[in-house]
Order: sequence, then structure tokens, then C-alpha cells
Amino acid sequence: MQVIGKLEEVHETVKRSETFQVREFVLEIQSPNSQYAEHVLFQLTNNRTALIDQFQIGQELTVDFDLSGRKWTNPEGKVVFFNRLNVWRIMPYSPQAAMGYQQPQQPMYQQPQQPMYQAQQPQGFAPQQPQPMAGYNPQGFAPQPASPAPAAAPAAPAVDGGDANDLPF
Repeated sequence: MQVIGKLEEVHETVKRSETFQVREFVLEIQSPNSQYAEHVLFQLTNNRTALIDQFQIGQELTVDFDLSGRKWTNPEGKVVFFNRLNVWRIMPYSPQAAMGYQQPQQPMYQQPQQPMYQAQQPQGFAPQQPQPMAGYNPQGFAPQPASPAPAAAPAAPAVDGGDANDLPF
């Protein structure tokens, strides 16, 4: 998923265990369905916690993230749900990046300066007019029979004694 917003807060990195650390930040997002801004908390984990350091408060960002959710039963037996927005990429906002388009550094195709192949006609060459195919009928667009069609085979008698044109359905 991707969202665009203004960086509002950046929290300190919190080490949860020897191998896991988390850093949270808040984006102010303008919702198209509301006149009020949304303030959304995102998280960076482990080796991604430093991604946010290169940005300033108030800067417009494009954030790519995954949504995850957990169900947990606490010691008192109450079921609790957790949602996390796990960020995997942060970029400064640009309209091209927001649409998933990145301008190529160099053109992908360059027009050749000269044609690669130039057809040359030998001197004294006159193109021939196409000749109709043998057996071709221009009025009916079907081949003309070369010889009379063979006589049709006699129809097989119906098994049930009915008409030969009867269909079983």
C-alpha cells in the first residue's frame, strides 16, 4: 500500500528485545472523504529504523507499507487485537512517484539516424501485377471446382424408424 502525507512526529527507536527494535512516526494525511486531516502512526522495524532520519518535520513524503494485524489473549483471558502499518520504503513526495511512474534516466529507445535497410530496385525493373490464383472466383470468393462434385452418399436409415432428420433432442 502507498500513502502520501506530511511528516508530523518522529519517535525514538525502542529496543524490544536483543534482536528486535521499533521506531514510530506520524504522518498527517488529507482524507478525500473528510475535511479533517488524519494522523496515522507508522512503524519501522530493525534495520529500517534509520530510514526516517533523512527527512524533516513538515516534509511531504510517499510511504510504502504493509498492513498487519494480530489477535492476542491477555493473561486475564481478554482477546485483544493489534494493527500495525509496517513501512518498507519512504521517499520524498513527487507526483511521478505517487503514480508509480519514474522518469527513465535515458531514453529507452532512440530513433536510428539512418534506416537500417533501404529497399533498392535494380535498373529496368518493373513490378509485376499479381495474377489470380488458379480456380479463384472473384465474385464468390470461393475456389471453383476443378471437376464435378461426387454424388452424395445415400442417407443412412434411421435406427428408431423415424425420419432421418429427427434429432435426439
